[in-house]
Amino acid sequence: MQKTSDSARAQALAEKQLPAEDFNTLHSEIAPVKWPLLGMLWRDKLAFIAAIFLFVVVCAACFGPWLLEELATKNNLRGRNAEPFDFSRPWVFWLGGEALGRPLLARILVAAQNTMMVAA
Repeated sequence: MQKTSDSARAQALAEKQLPAEDFNTLHSEIAPVKWPLLGMLWRDKLAFIAAIFLFVVVCAACFGPWLLEELATKNNLRGRNAEPFDFSRPWVFWLGGEALGRPLLARILVAAQNTMMVAA
């Protein structure tokens, strides 16, 4: 067994030339990837979960004000200073309520649109 250096191997590979028909056959066997970024995200599970989370945040920032505008601005004295994570209340009070009874979750979702506008 004879050991050759890396430069000798590289030179031998550089000198070797494939005929045109072999190159076309080799090139046609490689399937083109339509979404390479999605494939990279799928291989890295943590990055894929982070991308899904960011997608949900952007969707909430886009559609939150349209869906929750009235809830974020309407006073509700029954929900005044509501404790967070009290699941006996409606879902918009899961992060609690402020002094005027407006739910914090709805206010955060409505305010996220302004943040996205500034970031863009």
